[in-house]
Amino acid sequence: MDTAPQMAKTNSACSDFEHLVSGIIAMDDSVCEEFSTPVVSHEFRLILKLLINKQMIIKEAALSSKLSHRAFHTMVKKLEHDRILLIEQNSDDMRSKTITLNCNFVHAIRQHLEMIGSS
Repeated sequence: MDTAPQMAKTNSACSDFEHLVSGIIAMDDSVCEEFSTPVVSHEFRLILKLLINKQMIIKEAALSSKLSHRAFHTMVKKLEHDRILLIEQNSDDMRSKTITLNCNFVHAIRQHLEMIGSS
C-alpha cells in the first residue's frame, strides 16, 4: 500500500496550517506597527507562536510578548491554571523553563483554525 500521496497531503495540510498561523502573527505585527494597537490578544499571540514552535523558553516568550515582565508571568500562570500551557524544567539548561501547549488544547485549536483556513 503506497502511503506517499497520503503523507504529501498531511505535509501540505501542516504547511497550510503553519502558513495560516504565521499570517495571523504577521497581520498583528503590521496592524500594531501602523496603529499602535494589537488586534490579537497577548494570550492568543503566545498560543499561535507555540503552535508553530511547539515549545519556547519562557525568557524568549517573555521578550517577544510585548508585555512587562510581571504582566507576562501573570498571563502565563493563568494559562497554566486553565490547562492551556505546560511549564517544565528545560532539560538542556536547568536554569530555564520551557512552555508548551497542552496537547488536548492543540488538537481543539488546530481543528478550529483549519476550518477557518478551508473556508
